[in-house]
Amino acid sequence: MSRPRLPALPVPALAALALAALTLSACGKVGELERPAPLWGDKAKADYEAQQKADAEAKGRQDAQDRAARGHPAPLPPDSAPSAGPSDPQPPQ
Repeated sequence: MSRPRLPALPVPALAALALAALTLSACGKVGELERPAPLWGDKAKADYEAQQKADAEAKGRQDAQDRAARGHPAPLPPDSAPSAGPSDPQPPQ
């Protein structure tokens, strides 16, 4: 006995299904979701900003600890970064 054959999909329908699958697979945010800022209320806005600042500081401390654990030094601040070289090079003595 032979199995019943499924009807073949036309190429445009198959292409549309593939495109829909790719598009829908990219929906949504990967990672931790962020809470949006409050729309009204001065106290709520102040609390939100304080929480955002605390979270950023904690993340900065964690990043520094991670770099130290891997043996990487902390990045230099922009003002103390070494320059490309002296602007008026002097010959070696």
